[in-house]
Amino acid sequence: MTTLPTWAGTGLAALALSAAVLAQEPGNQTGLKEHPCLLVNAAGLPALRAKAADERQNRFGFVPAAVWKDIRGNADRLAALPAYSYAVSIPGEGGVILEEWSYTLSAETPPPHPLSPNYPPWTAMFQERADSISTRLIHFSFAALVTGEESYFLKAREIALALCQWRDWTDRSYGAGRIEACLDTGHCTYSVAMFYDWCFDRLDAAERQLIRTALMEKGIVPILGYVDHYPPDTNGYAVLLAGATLASLAVRPEDARGGVWLQECLDKMTVSLDRGGKDGGTFEGPGYGTYLLDSLALGFDALTSARVDHGLFEHPYLATMPRYCVGLLAPDTLQIPCFSDGSPAIAVPRLMRILAQRGSTDAAFYLEQIGALGIDGIYDFVRFDEASLQPRPPAWNPSSVFVDIGYASLRDGFNAAAPSLFFKSGPTTNNIGHNHYDHNAFVISYGRQWLVPDRGYHNFYIPAKRKFSLGSIGHCTVVMDIDDAWMADATVPSPGHDQVNRAGGRITDFFAGQAFDYVRGAAAAAYNPKDRTVLDRFDRQIVYVKPYAFILRDDLAAPEPHAYSFLLHSDGVGDIEGADTAWRLLRTNVQLHARIQSSVSAAARVQTYPGAETYGPFLRVETAPVNQAAFLAMLVPQPYANPSWLRNGGFEKGFSGWVPRAGEDLPNHRVETGGVHGGRQCAAIDGSGYYYSERFSLPVGSRVEASVWIRTLGTPEGKGATMTLYFWRQGKAFAQERVGPFRHDDWQEHRLATTVPAGTDEVCVALEYFAAGTGFFDDVAVASDAPVVAGLEPQIAMEGADSATLRLGDETVALLCSVRGQRREAGDLAADAEMAVVVLDAAGEPTRAFLHQGSVVTWKGRDLLRLDGPGTAEIVLADGALAAQVRTDTTPHAALPAAPSLSTALRGGRASLNGAPAALQEHAGGLAIRLGGAPSR
Repeated sequence: MTTLPTWAGTGLAALALSAAVLAQEPGNQTGLKEHPCLLVNAAGLPALRAKAADERQNRFGFVPAAVWKDIRGNADRLAALPAYSYAVSIPGEGGVILEEWSYTLSAETPPPHPLSPNYPPWTAMFQERADSISTRLIHFSFAALVTGEESYFLKAREIALALCQWRDWTDRSYGAGRIEACLDTGHCTYSVAMFYDWCFDRLDAAERQLIRTALMEKGIVPILGYVDHYPPDTNGYAVLLAGATLASLAVRPEDARGGVWLQECLDKMTVSLDRGGKDGGTFEGPGYGTYLLDSLALGFDALTSARVDHGLFEHPYLATMPRYCVGLLAPDTLQIPCFSDGSPAIAVPRLMRILAQRGSTDAAFYLEQIGALGIDGIYDFVRFDEASLQPRPPAWNPSSVFVDIGYASLRDGFNAAAPSLFFKSGPTTNNIGHNHYDHNAFVISYGRQWLVPDRGYHNFYIPAKRKFSLGSIGHCTVVMDIDDAWMADATVPSPGHDQVNRAGGRITDFFAGQAFDYVRGAAAAAYNPKDRTVLDRFDRQIVYVKPYAFILRDDLAAPEPHAYSFLLHSDGVGDIEGADTAWRLLRTNVQLHARIQSSVSAAARVQTYPGAETYGPFLRVETAPVNQAAFLAMLVPQPYANPSWLRNGGFEKGFSGWVPRAGEDLPNHRVETGGVHGGRQCAAIDGSGYYYSERFSLPVGSRVEASVWIRTLGTPEGKGATMTLYFWRQGKAFAQERVGPFRHDDWQEHRLATTVPAGTDEVCVALEYFAAGTGFFDDVAVASDAPVVAGLEPQIAMEGADSATLRLGDETVALLCSVRGQRREAGDLAADAEMAVVVLDAAGEPTRAFLHQGSVVTWKGRDLLRLDGPGTAEIVLADGALAAQVRTDTTPHAALPAAPSLSTALRGGRASLNGAPAALQEHAGGLAIRLGGAPSR
């Protein structure tokens, strides 16, 4: 056994014991046992260096040598900085500061933080971000590997040797000493493993022994001894496995136990993949889900370069991930919604790049959509192979459902001009810690914005904000019996009022069609504590009438009467206006027309949550106390004709329409009521901060001029306030124009005019102040020569919660809700379906129709669609040709209760469309309707 140094510490016994046990097993000894082998091997090193020198522009529009120059430039930037240091004011309940903590990298273990055991400062030091211990160590090591320059190696060695002398690679204060390995352990372990592997030939024997022993004692053994304390479907589990996998591969050439540890890592990776959504998707959303899968992907990269036999790429879960990424990617914002902790984002780019390089055209298409076919950092640079990437649009309908995680997308294909709705009801049994109490909730993406948003990462430290951002009240779902006492109580969850279970919702039905999408969620179980039943039923149905309207129908029932509240949310930059049952959610360039009706008497109000006003307004439609109630909502997103391009330029509505700088600078931002330029209010920044306007769209080449009135107070000479126009592409600011700094104690107007540059998706105005004293801003305005786009004004009429009509432009939509098997009529529409929709053209002729859980829909007494048994169907009539999709089984998952099969219920011609007999013929998309000839499509 390897002799360990005398400072080895308490992990020595565990390492010795593991050695005795592991020596009896062969482990995984396949592949390369040489250095380097992590991400790049010796055979591939010449090609890597050739890539760094390749000055040719490839078919994706970039030059590999330029990418390498950026990577090396980042290493040089980090090398020029002082020794790494980190400081944080650790917050506690109510926003108080529990303690000040700081550390500068050395051979000494970082200090404890006993007053704040729930805060992880070590994680911030090791996660790969613009500057961290891991970022420096990996960049210096990689630069040394590619260039062979001694200066990079010395920088990397200094960091690695310091880390090897720490007592642990785990923050013992976090969790009050109960945690043996955490995120910090995983990140530190794989970073040191990369240094050891990439710089092995430059280390002397003593240094190799020191680092190898640290990798085993402080990394591999504590990780594998503790990782099972984490659920396998969480990021903590994956980050730890990434660390142990890379470290096992790194030490394996010198220590055969590395192969045994490696096999244990592979077995645990399989367990993690087994725990993913059975039909696809990540339980923790695109943020933490990406952290999980892209951490495993780092292990996949290392296994590939080391040529290890492992079989992980054949796991069925990985085959579902391109559909998850494509299906849940909003075509306009190019983001995946996040219903849990986190924000809308792109998902698993590292994993998708691996799958794309392995030949997945769907993964490559997703990367093309999000602008990620290029190289983003060291890992992509090593892996990138132009010839392997073949992006092609998927042949399947991107409207998708993932029942196990509880997500569904209702969208008009890849039409970026149309709205998309994303729905959540689930998981049913898997209680995910980063999830919220938000079953049967939805968000809407439109006009490159989240017009109806989610709350993002829930607040930990402010009780009112924690309740609002985590609880049902802060999401587009239903709550009950809301009064002043409940609003003042910060308890979350609150039995009898909102959801009390993070698990319990379920998507029971789903249909993805050409003209309509449909989803149904059942969420009553999420409201029921173990000791009683609060709700018997909360079913939410949503049908998307493509490409412009969403219709929601809620059915609620309970053993006791409740005042049910239907919730519709904006956010801190949006407005809600209206009255009675007709409302509008307003953003800078887009709006949502909302008409909401209840089956019983109800009252509507727009409000903010006390103590959480920064989250913005929400609409609450509340019924009288009843046992049973239904809501019917018509939601119609449209462009908003806003000739000023900005909203709330005078800050008369507080911060609405503006996003102040977050973090420690957030308290520096305020609305000032004295000494304003115009109106009653202006914005102020004390010391440091900025306001970003809501982004708006302008055509490339159009002129844009921004103006603002500014004054300053107590500003040092040479400093002052600035105004910037930022131009955004695929979610990133790529160009800017700025005026200032300005320093004067009286109000003066300043202007900035320019042309919108090529490649711009969106524009925003930033008001900035970084100096002692205070900057004041008022009466901001934007002018442009671009045309102002006006939306259509919908005309909506409702009869209770069972029927409605929508007129938008030349089309009319008629809706009827009933009970399965019971025929009902509303005007000219009749059906026996739970939901039936007919769309008419300007002449009043049906052009398309939909029914769910019914057998017939008629218009003016004429059958549009008749099935032999209850089913779900759509028809599309265009240019005299009829196409249809008919299904009787809309259960979206094999585990759901079985419904009659298509062949049993429909084969043999027992259907009619538009009043004519129709034969049914199976094809790749399900069934086609045949009217006397070839099946129409």
